[in-house]
Amino acid sequence: MGNTEKTSGSNKQDTNCWGPVVEVKGIKIPLVALALLVIGAVVGPVVAYVTPGILDPLIEIRAREIVEARPTWTPAPTYTLYPTLTSYPTCTPVPTPTPTNTPTPTSLPTPTPSVLQTEVIAIKTFHGRYVTAMDAGWNWELRAETEVLGDWEKFVLLHLDNGKVALKTFHGRFVSATDNTGCCDWVLRAETRERGMAEEFTLVDLGNGKVAFETYYGRYVTAFDAGRCWMLRAETQKLSTWEEFTVVPWGSTTGNTED
Repeated sequence: MGNTEKTSGSNKQDTNCWGPVVEVKGIKIPLVALALLVIGAVVGPVVAYVTPGILDPLIEIRAREIVEARPTWTPAPTYTLYPTLTSYPTCTPVPTPTPTNTPTPTSLPTPTPSVLQTEVIAIKTFHGRYVTAMDAGWNWELRAETEVLGDWEKFVLLHLDNGKVALKTFHGRFVSATDNTGCCDWVLRAETRERGMAEEFTLVDLGNGKVAFETYYGRYVTAFDAGRCWMLRAETQKLSTWEEFTVVPWGSTTGNTED
């Protein structure tokens, strides 16, 4: 008899690369896969039930570690806003104190020295010349060139109560001693009609009938020679022969001859 193939119901067992194969309702399923399905069907619910109880504490611990490891958040400081000015304040100016004016003391004018005595004279220089009072054409200068006496060589010598003297010319003007300001250059002039300190001289007695004229500026009158056009100046502070004069009486009178 030949080989007879036996079948048992709807189950048919065969083999492939997965091992034994079981045919269930016409579907061939490896036996290993069928075993895994059965194990999964049984074990799966058990794992699903047990796993949360094991993993949840671990997850909770890990989550806590993550939270604690984060840096602590510090809130930003709160800034106070400046108040909004509705209008600028008005500055009240400080009043300036009014200075107190201290009155300047009024100095009393120095009285003009009174005339005690007068005499008409001529003035002769060391060079033997007479002092001449020039007029406006000569800028009222004094020179000592002439050897002849005339009206322009006539002077009124005023003796003052302060011990000084003044000289009044034939032209009715007073001899003035200038300084070195401007174009004066210490030149003697006889232009002013008013008598002041510049018109006062100290008569210095040198003896032997000689005198010197010291000016308000502390200088002595000098009579130059022809090299300086016979000019009279009052610059030097030293006495020498050119500072010597002889007062020649022309006549004498008393009283004030200024008017």
